[in-house]
Amino acid sequence: MIEFKNYKTYADSPAAEKAAGIFCEEISIRTGKAPEAAANEADAAFVFRTVAEMKKDDYSLRICNGTCEFEASGIRGFIFSIGMFLRKCVRSATARHPILTMPGAMTITADTTLT
Repeated sequence: MIEFKNYKTYADSPAAEKAAGIFCEEISIRTGKAPEAAANEADAAFVFRTVAEMKKDDYSLRICNGTCEFEASGIRGFIFSIGMFLRKCVRSATARHPILTMPGAMTITADTTLT
C-alpha cells in the first residue's frame, strides 16, 4: 500500500502546470488539503512531465516509491492520466486529513496507436 502524505506537485511545462492545477483542485475536494507547488521535481510526490513524442491522447502513469509520475504531450493526455489516478486511489478517512492510498506500485500507459 502506498500512502501519499506529501501533496506537493511539480510541473515542467505550461500544459503540465495546467494539469497540475486541475489535479490540485480534485485532490483538495477529496482530502480537504490543497497541494502545494514544489520548487523541484525531487521534492514533489506528484510530478507532471511533458513528453513531446507522445500522441495527444497518450499518457503514462507510474506510481513507485511514494512518487506518482504523470507523463503526456499535452493537456488531453494529462487529463486522462489524472482520471485514471483518481479511479485507482482510495481515500483513507482515519487521519486528520484524509490520506490517498494506492494498492501498490503500478505503471499504466495508454497508447492510442495500439487501437
